Amino acid sequence: MFQQNSTADFRTLAIDQLRESPTNPRRTFDESKLQELAQSIRSQGVLVPLIVRPTAPESFEVVAGARRFRAAQRAELFAVPVRVVELTDSEALTLQLVENAIRADVHPYEEAMAYAALLQSSEPRYDVASLALKTGRSVNHIHGRLRMAELIPAAAEAFQADRFTAGHAALIARLPPEQQEQALDAAFREDWRTKEKHAVSVRELSQWIRENLMLSLANAVFDREDAELVPAAGSCVTCAKRTGANAFLFDDDPQDDCLDGKCFHSKLTAHIARQKQNVEGLVQITRACYSDGKSGEKVLTQSEYTIVPPNKPCPNGTSAIVVEGPGKRGEVVQICADPECEVHGKPDHRAEQEAAAKARQDEWDRRERLAKKNRANNRRLLDSVLKNAPASLTRDDYRLLVLASIERLDCDDWEAITERHGIQTDESSEPDAARFELNKKVQKATESQLIRMLIEIALLPSGNSDEELPPTDILVTTAARYADRSKTTRKSAAQKRGAA
Repeated sequence: MFQQNSTADFRTLAIDQLRESPTNPRRTFDESKLQELAQSIRSQGVLVPLIVRPTAPESFEVVAGARRFRAAQRAELFAVPVRVVELTDSEALTLQLVENAIRADVHPYEEAMAYAALLQSSEPRYDVASLALKTGRSVNHIHGRLRMAELIPAAAEAFQADRFTAGHAALIARLPPEQQEQALDAAFREDWRTKEKHAVSVRELSQWIRENLMLSLANAVFDREDAELVPAAGSCVTCAKRTGANAFLFDDDPQDDCLDGKCFHSKLTAHIARQKQNVEGLVQITRACYSDGKSGEKVLTQSEYTIVPPNKPCPNGTSAIVVEGPGKRGEVVQICADPECEVHGKPDHRAEQEAAAKARQDEWDRRERLAKKNRANNRRLLDSVLKNAPASLTRDDYRLLVLASIERLDCDDWEAITERHGIQTDESSEPDAARFELNKKVQKATESQLIRMLIEIALLPSGNSDEELPPTDILVTTAARYADRSKTTRKSAAQKRGAA
């Protein structure tokens, strides 16, 4: 694991000659496991020598074997077997980091910090590829762990305390610091019965992040390609703080979203300032019924203007930009601010309301047309499948149906089925690890196991309910039906044995 450049010797040293290394990346020790190891040491001794290095005459630093050292202290041993090795500070750190990084029971955050420290060490120099080769991990695994090293302190503390899983940590760590704080709050939900906060599912947190922290660049009012809008930020299309530039982290996000809300809003402000400078007579408005007045400039409130619809021109119409309040900041619209206007009269927002209602209806009609078209296409596909489906299903057919059914499970039912099949979602190292493990089970399942899984998924909403089921519930009626079938089968088998 390290290149020894000096001699090494084995000996037995007194416990009080040893001290733990201050550079050991491992910081968490399970007390119950330490006690188990201490009990084993009492009966069998320390079977694997500790690796130590001399730091002073008759004084040694434990480079590797901190758990054994602590357990030996609990077992009240006088001395332990060691291997004394001459190591430089850099060599000692490398040995500690690599040993901890590849241990199966090391906490993912400690593993992440070990990789980060190795990459920062000056001698020897490491990159991700060489780390993968040295530890036997994949490059993707190391990249994922390195991302966890970027957790804000509060998130790192919660993660190390096992308040949420590595899946949650991976989702939070890929966000900028200010968004990590918001995502950390969203990662917990208060139980209305106990008033205690518990982590939401990884899927639920992922969905919340997509809906609340991903600022759509496609809908931005400013020019995404303009590198001079905010010179310090540059162009959005070449910015690294967007999902499109981090495809390996955001492979579940098909859009190109901004991850830096502060930068996004600074560009909105710069866009508004540029529009005010370039468009003569541009009026500032808010869609709210009041203005906060922070800018010190006149901002028309909702009662002081009327939105001019495109199909109803107004001789008093003028361009206005939304600078405050609800609505799309930076959007330029046509308004009429003349209370005596012959077209609009006193602003009563009727034209705006009618335009908004028409826009909503047009959008509804468009979606309905698209939905109708999609339904027709999908029904044709389904009819084609049913037409060509075999009279009896094969194992591959059952497997396809199980996988399709799994994809349609909601968050609660997903957690239930992974628990029923012994998949520990709280210990998954990546957000999709549970899905991967469940799919592996499906691939290996026999035909009879797949049939049972189909039944299980179909009845899972009732089986996972915390309500009393009515007699007409599908789970209740199915249970009664299968119980009757089982009695009939046993009776038939008994009659056959009697006849024989």
